[in-house]
Amino acid sequence: MTDRMERLLREIQGFAASMEANYTEAMRNLALEMNGHPKAQDFEPTGHGGSDPTSVAGTVPDTAALEGKRVNRVIEAMWRAGREGDEIVRRHLNGVRPEALPLDDRSNWCVLHLELDAHEPRYRNDLCRPCSERKYQTGDYPSLDDIRYHTVHARWPRKAEDPKAPPKPKPRHIAGLENLQDGLATLKDN
Repeated sequence: MTDRMERLLREIQGFAASMEANYTEAMRNLALEMNGHPKAQDFEPTGHGGSDPTSVAGTVPDTAALEGKRVNRVIEAMWRAGREGDEIVRRHLNGVRPEALPLDDRSNWCVLHLELDAHEPRYRNDLCRPCSERKYQTGDYPSLDDIRYHTVHARWPRKAEDPKAPPKPKPRHIAGLENLQDGLATLKDN
């Protein structure tokens, strides 16, 4: 390990220790700094003039709340990055990489990909993860053309709509406009 990596790991440990020690108090202080929105009383003005505390508090950005959310997002990102790094390090602890699956043993590979002379490791029920997930989503095995497309583009092709399928309902605002246009056409005819 290089000196730089050792220094970075020590700094990460220091950041984590500091955040762990100070997080609760910092969040308590942020909560106190947040803009309050007092409830209006029945006898107070409605606030249309902008002079009551509720309308003033509503116009000032609540930086404390935003910083609290940001701190939590940063902690979650640090956790994901730390977990990923830990998994990589643990995978290589013994100094030996796991052996690659032998290509000639058909039991290691997705049966659908093998029909295309492609090798995708099995995940569940003789299928690779993408084919297994596709079967779960659609209820049917993916076609060889779809697998070929997925192998190249790393996503499944969009299916053309079935001509026998009932038409999708239109959004309410469009259906309302059509009804309005029909009504206006009827009025013009009369």
